[in-house]
Amino acid sequence: MTVQPIGSVRRIPVYQAVLSMGHGSFNEESPVNEFIDIPDEYIRVHLKASPTSVVGVHMQGDSMEPTLFGGDIAIVDCSVNDAEKDDVYAFCFDGGCYIKRLQWAGPRLLVNSDNQAYSPWHIDKQDINRLTIIGRVAGSIRKT
Repeated sequence: MTVQPIGSVRRIPVYQAVLSMGHGSFNEESPVNEFIDIPDEYIRVHLKASPTSVVGVHMQGDSMEPTLFGGDIAIVDCSVNDAEKDDVYAFCFDGGCYIKRLQWAGPRLLVNSDNQAYSPWHIDKQDINRLTIIGRVAGSIRKT
């Protein structure tokens, strides 16, 4: 049995890059290694993202469990390139790329894991120029 979505479908590129949910990994020039078809309406309504601005990236590590899991694919909304709102983001800092929960606390940006086994860290305001937000993590696709 197959399910056919009604309406237009977006072919989302999934990059070979692996973003860490632990201590940071970085793949500088990652090619697209697969595509995932997702209905535009699902992206707009459920992921609250623009269908033209989402990409997939592979995740590794366990620091964001039980929210996100290593081996799954994060759907990243690349139209969000700042951390104005508290949320889960894909970002690079000092050569490492991560998926973490970011939250402003005064002049510091707190970097939190959902897994309590990992300690939070922070980025001071004077170091914020070393931070690049790839996008907001809008959802994930479980690889089975």
